Amino acid sequence: MSDERVNIDDITTTKTAIADADRFVGRDSSGDFKTLWSSIKSVLKTYFDTLYTAIGAGYVSVSSGDGAPTSTPDAIGDIYIDTTGNRKYYAVGTGSSADWIKEAVYYYDEFTVTAGDGDVVRTLPWDWTDGKLDVVISNATTEYYDDDNERNMKFETTYQSLVSAGYSAGNIMRLVFRSASPEYNIYSSQKTDNRSGLPKSATTNSITFDDDGSTTSYLKISVWA
Repeated sequence: MSDERVNIDDITTTKTAIADADRFVGRDSSGDFKTLWSSIKSVLKTYFDTLYTAIGAGYVSVSSGDGAPTSTPDAIGDIYIDTTGNRKYYAVGTGSSADWIKEAVYYYDEFTVTAGDGDVVRTLPWDWTDGKLDVVISNATTEYYDDDNERNMKFETTYQSLVSAGYSAGNIMRLVFRSASPEYNIYSSQKTDNRSGLPKSATTNSITFDDDGSTTSYLKISVWA
């Protein structure tokens, strides 16, 4: 291409794929000039970057990854999604990855462990490896409170207890609440006990409840993580 001046109406070639080395002409207060497409792009980027910053001000950043966050948050209020555990984290600082705080979650369910039908597995919608489980067991659908003995049976345990080799005292407890007084008794139990409805094992997103083969139990469970 020569540098001599041409009339735009005399140009018949149309080009849609512009290359960085393509030249353009213009005119400013000093007169005519020529420049490259690469230079035009650089100027435009610098200009539009200022607009993006202004538009994005006040908005949180949402990122995701496989597992818990390991990077340092860019800003307080940012959100991270663990796509494996289905857990959400919020940034409360910008000092280190420890500034990501995991959102608390809750799960509730009611179901039956029918005698002879096999153990029952409940799948949770998220990872509960740091969680706690409460189980209320009844032998009748409407009697979660034992009128004869003035008590209900509530089992408490954790994910860590369910995946350990065996329960130790206090890792799982049977709480017997009595209506006649505000006191209650606590008894240790083992996950190896063959008792209908007893939580016996777990994975990162599921819990297995025991079928003892002889008793049908009705359960109400609550999981916090």
